[in-house]
Amino acid sequence: LGTILSSFFTVWWREPYLLYTKVFDQKISSYFVTYILWNLLMIAITIPIEIIFNAMPLNIIYLILRFFICGIGINLVLILLMHRNKNFLYFFDLAKKMLKSKTTRLGV
Repeated sequence: LGTILSSFFTVWWREPYLLYTKVFDQKISSYFVTYILWNLLMIAITIPIEIIFNAMPLNIIYLILRFFICGIGINLVLILLMHRNKNFLYFFDLAKKMLKSKTTRLGV
């Protein structure tokens, strides 16, 4: 409990404050709005999935289905929602360049 409280009162707001005000020259409110929206999105994705999984019997099919939905399905939903976001596009291009660099070095 002490670690959670100390993180909340120091790291959770201090690091973004310094980064946004000193490095990005932006208001800290833009960080918190984005932070809250990301958390709401995660909650909106998690609740329906948990409701569906709680209704299913526990067996090997359940585990396989859960693996695919959690491992692949959630990421596909996030990609569909974020594919036009400038940050997503930046990191997607970066990943493509890194993959191309690796395949070039391996001779593929």
